[in-house]
Amino acid sequence: MESKLNVVKFKDFITLKRGYDLPTRKRKTGNVPVLSSSGISGNHNEYKVDGPGVITGRSGLIGSVYYIRKEFWPLNTTLYVTDFKGNNPLYVYYKLKTINLKNFATGSSVPTLNRNHLDSIDVNIHDKEKQKKQIFILEKIDKKINLNRQIIANLEELSQTLFKRWFVDFEFPDKDGNPYKSSGGEINDTNNLPPNWKYESAKDIYTINIGKTPPRKLTELFNTKNGIDWVAISDMKADGPFINITKENLSESAVKEYRVKLVPKNSVLLSFKLTIGRVKITNKELATNEAIAHFVTNTINSIYTYLYLKNFNFESLGNTSSIANAINSKIVKEMPILVPTSEILEKFKEIITPIFEKIEFQQKENILLTQLRDTLLPKLMSGEIDIPDDIEVNEDELSI
Repeated sequence: MESKLNVVKFKDFITLKRGYDLPTRKRKTGNVPVLSSSGISGNHNEYKVDGPGVITGRSGLIGSVYYIRKEFWPLNTTLYVTDFKGNNPLYVYYKLKTINLKNFATGSSVPTLNRNHLDSIDVNIHDKEKQKKQIFILEKIDKKINLNRQIIANLEELSQTLFKRWFVDFEFPDKDGNPYKSSGGEINDTNNLPPNWKYESAKDIYTINIGKTPPRKLTELFNTKNGIDWVAISDMKADGPFINITKENLSESAVKEYRVKLVPKNSVLLSFKLTIGRVKITNKELATNEAIAHFVTNTINSIYTYLYLKNFNFESLGNTSSIANAINSKIVKEMPILVPTSEILEKFKEIITPIFEKIEFQQKENILLTQLRDTLLPKLMSGEIDIPDDIEVNEDELSI
C-alpha cells in the first residue's frame, strides 16, 4: 500500500550551510568527530555543531550523506543541516540519500555542490508524524549493520592480540600450557627466535603473483554479466579481513587474452603500490589489478599470513622518502616471513579459525543487510511501501 506524500520546495524541507575550515595541523586531541565529504576524517577538542546532525559532501565525494548523533565539526568540503524545519533528522538523512545531489554540482575542473541550486527543487516528504514510522525498518537494519561492524572490529582486535602474544612476544603455550618465554622458554642468541623458528623470503614460501589491468579503452572487457570479480586497492578499504565486494569485474575473455592471474580462494592480497599495506583474504576465486600482490600457499595458513602482513613494518622495505615509490614486486617477493614450527602453526590455526569464521559470517550478513536496506530505502522514501500506523515506534530507538 502506498502512502500519500507532500510536495515541498527543498528550502522548505531543510536549510544547509557550508562547513568550517580546520587544517590537520590545527587539530587538537579530543573526541569531537571531524567530518569531511568522505565521512569522519579525524577528531578535535572543539565542536561547531550540536547533534544530531546530517552532513553531505560539497566537494570531493559530492552527495555523500552522513548522520551523526553527537556534537561534531563539519569541514568546508561539506554542507550540514542547520534547520530541519521540524522534520525528523534521521528521516532527512535517509531522504537525502535518495536524491542524486551530484546532479546539482557545478564547475568543470573542481565540481562543487552549491546549496542555492537545491532550494527550488521539489521534494516529496511524509507528514512529520509519519516520518518516524517510515524509517523504523531502515533504522533497525542500520543498527544491526553497525552492531556487526563492532563485532568484527572486536574479533579482529582479539585476533591481533593473540597473534602478537604468540609470534611477537613468544608467549604461545609451552608443553605445559604456560606462556613460553616468561616460563623460561629457550630463545636463540643468533636470531632471537625460539628453536626451529626462522625467517624465509616470501617467494620461498608462497607462489606470489601480481595482478593486471587490461586496456581501459576496451570498455567491453569490464563490468560484464557474470564477470570475474576484479579487486582494486579501493575495494580493500572495506571493513573486515575478507574481500567480498568489488566495484568492477572482468570478462572471462579479458582474463584469458591478457593473461590476468586468477587468485585462488583462501589466498592473501597485499597492496604494494601507492597505498601500501592493505591486506585481505579471498573467499572465492577472483582477479586484481597490478597494484596488488597475491600470496598463494598450501603450507602456511592464510589467516596467519594475513595477521603477519597486517603487523609487518613496510617502512623497513624502503630507504626513500616515499615508501609508496620504494616498493616493487621484487621487494615484495623478498619480504622476510616468520616461519614458526608446524606444530605451533597448527595450534594457532585451531584457535584462530573459529574467530575468523565468525568474522566471515558477520561480513556476509552485512552484505545481505546492506542490499536489503538499499532496496527498501527508495521504496520507503517514495511512499511505495507504507508502514502501517499500528506499528509502535519508540522514538528513543531512532538513532544510529
